[in-house]
Amino acid sequence: GVKGGMIVVAADDPGPISSQTEQDTRHFAQFAKLPVFDPSSPEEAYDMVEEAFALSEKYGKPVILRPTTRVCHGCASIELKDALQLPKPEGFQKDSSRWVIFPRLSFQNHQKIEAMLPEIGNQFSAMRFNQLSGEGTKGIVTAGISYEYVREVLPQDAPVRLLKIGTPHPFPEKLALQFLDGLTEVLVIEELDPVLERDLLLLCGKRH
Repeated sequence: GVKGGMIVVAADDPGPISSQTEQDTRHFAQFAKLPVFDPSSPEEAYDMVEEAFALSEKYGKPVILRPTTRVCHGCASIELKDALQLPKPEGFQKDSSRWVIFPRLSFQNHQKIEAMLPEIGNQFSAMRFNQLSGEGTKGIVTAGISYEYVREVLPQDAPVRLLKIGTPHPFPEKLALQFLDGLTEVLVIEELDPVLERDLLLLCGKRH
C-alpha cells in the first residue's frame, strides 16, 4: 500500500475576523473530490489529524483539515498521544499510471475516485466525529464551532434530534438518513455557506 499521507490545512475565516476572505474550503474539497475534516474544538482538531493521515495513507489521496477562526484561536488542554513511529523515507517511486495522466489514464483514475468517495462516505457515517443524539420530531444539523454554539444554548432535555457533522465531504449519507427518519422539520446551522444544507436537500431528493 501507500506509505505516508498528506494533509492540507486550510484555516477558514467566517467573519472575516483575521483576514480578507470568507471563502469556504468545503467547496474546494467538493471540486477536488477530496475528503475534508471540520473540527469543532482544538481537541477535536488534534484527534482529526491522526485520522486524516490514516485516511490519506489508505487511499493515497490528500485530505483537507478545515479549522475555522475560533478553533484556531482557541486554547485547550490536550492529552498527547504516543509518539508516532515514522517509517523511513523510501524516496520517489516511479508510477506512470498515477503521476502521468494521459486521457486514457485520466478516465481510469476518475472512475477510481468516483468509486472511492461513496466508500469513504460510508466509513464517515460510523466515524466518531459524526454524532447523532437526542430524540424528537424536529432536528438540528450543525458542524464546526457552530456545534459548540448549539450545545451551549440547547437545553439538555430539549425534544430535538441533533446531528453533528465532523466530516462534511464525502457526506455521511447513512447517518444523515438515520437522522432524517421521522422528522417534520430540520434546521441547519453552519458557517458560512449552506454546504450541509445542500447535501441534505440532495439526499432528500435522491430518497424521495
